Amino acid sequence: MLFLLLCTGCTKLDEQLYGRLTPDNFYKTDAEVLSALAGVYNRMGFTVNGGNGWRIANLGTDEFLIPSRSDGRWYDGGVYLEFSKHLWTPSNNRISSGWTEVFGAIGGANAIIESLESSPRKDGLKAQIAEAKGIRAYAYFYALDLWGNIPIVTTARIDPKNLPGNKPRAEVFQFVVNELTAVAAELPSVKTVNRAGYYPRMTKEAAYSLLAIVNLNAEVYTGTAKWAECITMCDNVINSGAYKLTANYFENFVPKNEGSLEFIYAISIDPVRQAGGNSWSQRVLHDSHRFTYNLPFTPQNGFTTLEEAVDRYEDQDVRKTMILRGPQFNAQGLPLKTVSGAANLVLIPHVNQENSAENEGFRVLKWLPDATWINGAAGNDLATIRYAEILLAKAEALLRSGGDAGLALSLVNQVRTRSKATALVTLTLKNIEDERARELIYESSRRRDMIRFGTWFNGTWKFKTSVTPGFRKLLPIPVTALNANSALKQNPGYQ
Repeated sequence: MLFLLLCTGCTKLDEQLYGRLTPDNFYKTDAEVLSALAGVYNRMGFTVNGGNGWRIANLGTDEFLIPSRSDGRWYDGGVYLEFSKHLWTPSNNRISSGWTEVFGAIGGANAIIESLESSPRKDGLKAQIAEAKGIRAYAYFYALDLWGNIPIVTTARIDPKNLPGNKPRAEVFQFVVNELTAVAAELPSVKTVNRAGYYPRMTKEAAYSLLAIVNLNAEVYTGTAKWAECITMCDNVINSGAYKLTANYFENFVPKNEGSLEFIYAISIDPVRQAGGNSWSQRVLHDSHRFTYNLPFTPQNGFTTLEEAVDRYEDQDVRKTMILRGPQFNAQGLPLKTVSGAANLVLIPHVNQENSAENEGFRVLKWLPDATWINGAAGNDLATIRYAEILLAKAEALLRSGGDAGLALSLVNQVRTRSKATALVTLTLKNIEDERARELIYESSRRRDMIRFGTWFNGTWKFKTSVTPGFRKLLPIPVTALNANSALKQNPGYQ
């Protein structure tokens, strides 16, 4: 039903279950509608930690590295190493895979939206149609942020003789804003639904939160700041009274975290029911950590962080405890051994990113290990937007727009106090950037933040030793997409 939607990631939807059904023989009951929406939500995999969409939204920052290990693990032909040096190319297969995931979600949403809008029950399905459009807008926000100048497609069928071309980034921004604004008007508030039963579906407050984040980055996307609009959307969420910071930061990352009042929008995960899996521990931990956390599998010794990220935390900040470094111990408190067993395991800063020794790189154990594992996957849900981010977004917008500096300081200190960090006396933009890095590490915000604050270009850190040219605020459109759609044009700087 769908020709190539921009690239190989947009497949023929008649191969999917919902593509074979028609509005006349489906959507007769609420259960049927929800089953269709479940297929749209399932396409949100590009936000799940460790996936390709997630990787390209985090790689290249000063908090995330995928080294090539000396034992051959995690070598990907140098693709990961391109990111750490800010030298990625249009042929980078991780960028291509991320594009596939994001535009696959858009294509899947388009098919369901078109089908719902053709249903005889459509007048009673406004909220459900808004849900599907909200997910599509979320995917377009990802595409807007990563690639900028992209096609806007809202139909399930594309004429192969009239393939969609690029739209300017500012036009894509306005499309996302318009869509989310319309969606917010139709979605239910979290205050009017059974919160536990409705979770993790999109609410009015989730749409407001997305609008806040999109407007926070408006100057990057369009050249025109939208600080007032960001503040308004933050206030819509804050004034709802429906969310609050958890007493303990790690309540948001434990295996049974779906009840967190800090979650505004989240991905529900349950490997026991074959509903996704959180493989963070498997990807991050060293092989020998299986004896620390009583794991029924051997971790892959993969994702690491750099000392620049560690050094941002004060010693008493509870968030610093999630970063594993130095001597490592088993569950009984005895020293762990290296893979060979010849020495104690001591995690050290990276010396190499190629041929990296097994003990190089600090590990961020943010999503805590589960008691129940299904093939290395845990059940920790993933919040894509937390209340803490909204507090920090409002603080930044206030400070940048010359608003109430005292209120902005109070908002940041709410987040810091929760983690036992020293309360700030005065507030600067640098304070806010650093606090966002501490609070939201590995939650896909750092790349956006570094671009907005300028450190993406002017900053240097381990393995990134030179200034980044401005065109690299966008990723290149993958060569696979260009080959599949002759109407697409490459982003400037990558020709």
